Amino acid sequence: MRILLTICMTGLLLQGCAITTLESGDRILHLSDDFKKSVFGIETQNSNKITKSTQQTQTATQHTPRLVDWTPYIKSITENCNSRDIYRLFPHYDYDYGRAMPAQIPQILHPSIVQHGTSEEDGTEFILLKNATFFGQPLVKIEVAEEGDGDGLTLTFANEGFMTLIPQFAVNDGKRIVALGTPKYWINEFSTNEENKNKRILATHDVPLYHKDADEDLMQRYSAVLLNYKPHNKASKQFTQHQQPILNKLVKNHKKLIKEDSYELHRHEVESYKIHQTGYQKIFVGSGGNYSKNLFFDKKSKTISCLGAYGFGM
Repeated sequence: MRILLTICMTGLLLQGCAITTLESGDRILHLSDDFKKSVFGIETQNSNKITKSTQQTQTATQHTPRLVDWTPYIKSITENCNSRDIYRLFPHYDYDYGRAMPAQIPQILHPSIVQHGTSEEDGTEFILLKNATFFGQPLVKIEVAEEGDGDGLTLTFANEGFMTLIPQFAVNDGKRIVALGTPKYWINEFSTNEENKNKRILATHDVPLYHKDADEDLMQRYSAVLLNYKPHNKASKQFTQHQQPILNKLVKNHKKLIKEDSYELHRHEVESYKIHQTGYQKIFVGSGGNYSKNLFFDKKSKTISCLGAYGFGM
């Protein structure tokens, strides 16, 4: 009489565990994979597959690149295109200490830096990056340049996903903070002392953005009045309707402040802010000189650029 005995680890038989057979006299023993491995040291095909899968998972984990977040170290650019943090990453002149300073790059950022150098073609300083991010977007290059009467910096990304960062950027005029993305245009007139301290906003003028160059049109005409020369082009009907009254107020307030402050301890100065869908432009006109700053997102080149220039309207 033959007796059939099945041996399987608890719970495994219900899962269809593999069975092997040993014959001993009139008995047939069916042994599970786990039993064979624990008792006889026999490695089965299924366990080999599991081991191989585990090794592949471990290898994949080992080769996953560690991303380095640059956001906390260059975040200042998001408000008014402030470049102070970025310029510290390059050799620079520190006006507070009155001396040249070496590049100051936190140690935590070093693993993501591929190259730190200067272009022989135009003198632009740059940092090439790998596995670096800015607000979660892959950042591949940082550039700074000083040319003529202006300066600029550029962040280059690996793909077009960086366009989602537009709302992270904003303009702060000292009175309100306005995020980029929604077209808006306004002018602030303010007074400041000779040391450019105690800045005080005298008035704010909100203007319809009837033309993409409406801000330049107004500020050039205001500069012309201050310098006693005539604008190159005739005022359009739109300018006459929307901005001529504002120009008249700016000129009137400028003359009034000069008259009341014959020692010129305070200055009357004007700033215009124009926000568009992919950036902004700020123009400054005052006795201390004229200046413009532009920040724009360029989807084609995958860049965020901040450019400043002196001498606007001169």
